Amino acid sequence: DDGSATFFDANLLVKAVLGSYGRIDTNLIYGRREVTSNFSSGSNFYKSDIDTIGVTPRYILEKKLFGFDNKLTVGLDFYHDKLDKDIFSDRSQASRTYEAELKRQSTGIYARDEFNLLKDLILALGARVERAKITAGETNLSTGAPAFPDGEKVHRGEAWEASLTYLFGERSKVWTKYATVYRIPTLDQQTFYNGSSWVFLPDQFLADLEKETGKSYEVGTQVSPMKDLKLGFTLYRIDMEDEIAIVFPPPAFVGRNVNLDKTRHQGVEFSMDWLFGKLARVYANYVFQEATFREGQYKDKTVPLVPKHMANGALDIYLPWSFTLRPEVRYVGDQYSGDDNSNSYEKLDGYTIVNLYLRYQPDWKMFGVAKPSVFVGVENLLNKSYSTIGFNYGPGFEYFYPAPGINFRGGVSLYF
Repeated sequence: DDGSATFFDANLLVKAVLGSYGRIDTNLIYGRREVTSNFSSGSNFYKSDIDTIGVTPRYILEKKLFGFDNKLTVGLDFYHDKLDKDIFSDRSQASRTYEAELKRQSTGIYARDEFNLLKDLILALGARVERAKITAGETNLSTGAPAFPDGEKVHRGEAWEASLTYLFGERSKVWTKYATVYRIPTLDQQTFYNGSSWVFLPDQFLADLEKETGKSYEVGTQVSPMKDLKLGFTLYRIDMEDEIAIVFPPPAFVGRNVNLDKTRHQGVEFSMDWLFGKLARVYANYVFQEATFREGQYKDKTVPLVPKHMANGALDIYLPWSFTLRPEVRYVGDQYSGDDNSNSYEKLDGYTIVNLYLRYQPDWKMFGVAKPSVFVGVENLLNKSYSTIGFNYGPGFEYFYPAPGINFRGGVSLYF
């Protein structure tokens, strides 16, 4: 088995300042993914091209209201995604057997207002509505027959939030927040379209797959016991409905997406940000979380693929000539394998990953370009072998998707 992927992303931010009438920020987004996969073990060979176009204008007005500070944000998010997938009969990818085309177009509008009830007390209210239409078609090229002629689904999402934030001391605050949340399926979650000859699970459009919804509760604080030290603590609970998960049901053991019974995610998060003058900066956070089923056959069991423990640490070392060296460490604890809702099988092992980055960010402006930033990085520096997702149905039916070994990244940011 082998595969390769090429990614390209561009994000252009345009700002229009309207003086006392606020400003308009607009992001123009384009992305392209080209993925080739050869799963000889499953007689599945395919090539996918995914194009994304996005436009996200937002109006921001910061102006006193009744003598108190007020910040209003109103925005629109428009995205159009298109996926073309060709499926082949063998590794040479010379003969196509199926072709699939998927589209997802979404439009969301939102508004959020932050109003100072008192000098140190901020009330924030927000709301969002969104409509997303997913269409899909797949054709058997040997017969010309469509695999799912009625591949269309419209999702509508609504969410709102309310929060109170109290500022105290010079750099400290405490807050409480309630919000409703949703997540619409991604472009290819709504379909099963391997173009395979499996008789147990034919290609299909998953019209019964619904969006995720939930209610979120949160309280937290951030304190600064020292001038350059910030400590954070957050306690949260999210009650979810129709959470989406992939399963590999027997006897075919071919994956498809389903909505789970009601679940609950709750936990605590600790964070630290410590600046050592012009020498270095330390970041760290730790999360303890529990995810359980609230209803159904697996009530009180742990939701698969959710680790109880996660931790991250990073150190920015400020070097001469505007260079910054950044080592990072990421830890993810063990977790039940995918679809092991009964918690019956061996867990997926935890892992620790080390990354290393070098960034160059001079503080100058030339030819209309300000604060350019260039970075190079090595991820999974120790070439750790691990999997972020796996499925266990007992001896002989264990599946693991390996994460990348040592890999390299680079990037450039320019501001005009």
